[in-house]
Amino acid sequence: MPEESKEVDILPRLRGILMSSDFSNQFEAFAEDHIEPFVRVLDDGKSPTLEHVEHDHELHDIYRLYLETFEKKIEKHIIEAGSTLDAFMRDARRTLESAEEFDSSRFFLEALLATTTYETFLGLMMTEARRVKDKRDAKLDTIDEDEEKSGHK
Repeated sequence: MPEESKEVDILPRLRGILMSSDFSNQFEAFAEDHIEPFVRVLDDGKSPTLEHVEHDHELHDIYRLYLETFEKKIEKHIIEAGSTLDAFMRDARRTLESAEEFDSSRFFLEALLATTTYETFLGLMMTEARRVKDKRDAKLDTIDEDEEKSGHK
């Protein structure tokens, strides 16, 4: 009787990797490197998250780069864990179809899928752009206050 191939349960390992501070730091670095077009949108008083606002092609190009970058990273982790992308996709589909509503693996997969949509990516990047803009505005306010105190302006 032929030996059955051992199936690797990749979900717990992948969840650990993607929820790690290292992976989070990689996303933050990506956001920091590509944030300026999103900050410009805020500076222009626009909100690309509204359905009636036309989306800048530059924002969508950054989204495609994000997908390309992080899909490669995820695939690399899947392979390093001894699985394949096809096996992961099969297991993910099976989990989404059969897991209980509040199962942690189901939640992880749904969250992972959500971050691959343009709307979710745009929301994440606009949140980061607001944080960057607020930080810059606060720094400018501090500079203005310092100049007023020293009598220069």
